[in-house]
Amino acid sequence: GKVDSAAAPAAAGTCVEPLGGKVKVEKVGEELTIGGVPIVTTDIEGSNGTIHVLGGVITAPSEGC
Repeated sequence: GKVDSAAAPAAAGTCVEPLGGKVKVEKVGEELTIGGVPIVTTDIEGSNGTIHVLGGVITAPSEGC
């Protein structure tokens, strides 16, 4: 479902499943990460959903998901 930046902190400690396998959403200090990669830009509205830009590439599913 749609998760904007206001709702994202509630996802900390859970797993999400983008293409390629489940990855963990974690809060590190004040920063949220997905699969260990920081989120650098949030809430870009696309024609088919909300886009969040990551500061790297998720290369493998997270352990413990």
